[in-house]
Amino acid sequence: MTNQELATLSPGAAVVAAVTTSLTEDQIRAMMSGEGDATELRKLTGQESGETNRDRLPFLKIQHHTEDQDENPVPKGHYTLSVDGVAMYAAKMTFRPFVRMFQYTYWDADKEEFHSTVLLPNNGDSKSFIDTKGGYRLGKLTGKEKDIRGPQDPSVLAQADVKGVNTIYGRVTLHDAVDCKGKPVECTDVECVWSSKGASYMPVSRVIDDFKGKNMWEYTILGETTSKKNKAIRYHIPNLQIGERVDVTPEDMDLMVKFAATVKGINEYVIGKWEEANREELVSEEDADLLSQFDA
Repeated sequence: MTNQELATLSPGAAVVAAVTTSLTEDQIRAMMSGEGDATELRKLTGQESGETNRDRLPFLKIQHHTEDQDENPVPKGHYTLSVDGVAMYAAKMTFRPFVRMFQYTYWDADKEEFHSTVLLPNNGDSKSFIDTKGGYRLGKLTGKEKDIRGPQDPSVLAQADVKGVNTIYGRVTLHDAVDCKGKPVECTDVECVWSSKGASYMPVSRVIDDFKGKNMWEYTILGETTSKKNKAIRYHIPNLQIGERVDVTPEDMDLMVKFAATVKGINEYVIGKWEEANREELVSEEDADLLSQFDA
């Protein structure tokens, strides 16, 4: 199915097609090197709103438990990243953001299945976020819709575990990092994806908003964490500020192209799943119409 054909079924497909094909590799490199207006690139990298290629990058996150899966004591509230099977932890980090996208995700614990929407650079029209289940936003309701239906409405309860996610692709350095045994390890300029949701969502959104009018890939983000408490539960959120400006290198341009290809690959996978689910529904309707003709 072509992008044009898919767009007749889903407004979101047209948005996805635009995001993944608007700029060529040469245009990306030219804008990053300062040739021409980079406004369009800022929009497509999600800074400004206006399984071949799926994600295989290490995930940067905050450690929310005091033990790892092997029951080793680890520092709760530190940033953590696993590379080649080695988990690293640090109280401070420096992150270089390249691409910021929005997404919705859901883990079906009963079926042990992960579902997600496409990655888009702005959190706009809900019909843009087609998902792997064949719908939109995985059924996530807007705040206004939840207010109208009420907190105990079945549709409100059903979508509670669907999370909005800030997904940022970049490089991270964990300062004075250690492994699960407390042994010093090196973690410098590691390519990764940083997915923030829940209580971490807004602190990350705010620091990206602080780049207004600037190219975020020309700067770093300095990160620590802040401890919070909700009744008996203590948790940590990012404490972030914009760091120093850095020079853009040819390697940075290559990395931007790589991240763009990663986003495109993920979106193509989600579109395929959405199309598959809707094709099955359309076929079922056609079968029903055909059977009704024989029953007449």
